[in-house]
Amino acid sequence: NAGNAAGLEGFIYGKTASMSAIDVQLILAASAITIFVCLLNFKELKLLCFDEGFAGSRGYPVVMLDVLLMSMVVLITIVGLQAVGLILIIALMVIPAAAARFWTDTLWKMTAYSVALGTAGCVIGAIVSAVFPKLPSGAMIVLVCALFFFLSMLLGTSRGILSRFIRRRRLNRRVQRQHLLRAMYERIEHP
Repeated sequence: NAGNAAGLEGFIYGKTASMSAIDVQLILAASAITIFVCLLNFKELKLLCFDEGFAGSRGYPVVMLDVLLMSMVVLITIVGLQAVGLILIIALMVIPAAAARFWTDTLWKMTAYSVALGTAGCVIGAIVSAVFPKLPSGAMIVLVCALFFFLSMLLGTSRGILSRFIRRRRLNRRVQRQHLLRAMYERIEHP
């Protein structure tokens, strides 16, 4: 098996269960740096992501901010790649953020919810993998995060399917009530 001999399997699926203390320290250091840079430049990065042209017209260094953002993504990807694998890195960058979108429209809250969902997914997935030794940690973490995504899609208070259904049903009732009242008023005014 040439792929396994070259170590490609470790980069694709990772070695979450056999991470060493050095791997954990490296991930913690990269995470701390990224969190610090994001907190310092949150407003600028938000503006860059949502309206690059406006950011440039306001005098923000768009190219430098873009390089900073891409550097942070590359740093986290490279640091986590060997430890947790390509699939888990991509899943942890996308799934918690997508799930958080169903709960709020505010970017600060969305960021906090994304962190909470990602952390909970990692902890629960690792615990499930530890309890059932034949289940790989990386796959369990992705599955738990995917479960959070589907629960968020169904139950999310901002954009979830259930909350949209309830809002639409309430709106339809109000419209029907207004139509009924208007019909009653017209009937009384013009017998």
